[in-house]
Amino acid sequence: MRHDYGGESEERWQQAWNAGFSVVWSSLDWYLDLPSNTWQSIYQLKLPRPTLANGMLDGRFLGGEASSWSETADATNVQQRMLTRAAAAAERLWSGDASSVRVATQRLASMRCRLLQRGLQAE
Repeated sequence: MRHDYGGESEERWQQAWNAGFSVVWSSLDWYLDLPSNTWQSIYQLKLPRPTLANGMLDGRFLGGEASSWSETADATNVQQRMLTRAAAAAERLWSGDASSVRVATQRLASMRCRLLQRGLQAE
């Protein structure tokens, strides 16, 4: 298995894929601590979709990772920043191609309401 993280993630991912490795997608565009990485930008990122000749998703694509090393997060903002952004990444990994942000907003607003009802903070 190969897991790469960094600015050249797409190229390294493709090299590992071509070499026959199973892969986990990760990207600086899914780094939850960057202020520019909003849930909308995370949701709209184009994911690799490795398929077999029959059109089925290749089993070597194991999933993805949205990460945070928390250098800009602390107890006052970690829930607000991370929960909604991570939910956008999970939505994309679960459902495949992105729908419009307007449609995704409805689904993620419902998720946000559930988080708030459980006493968690979400942006």
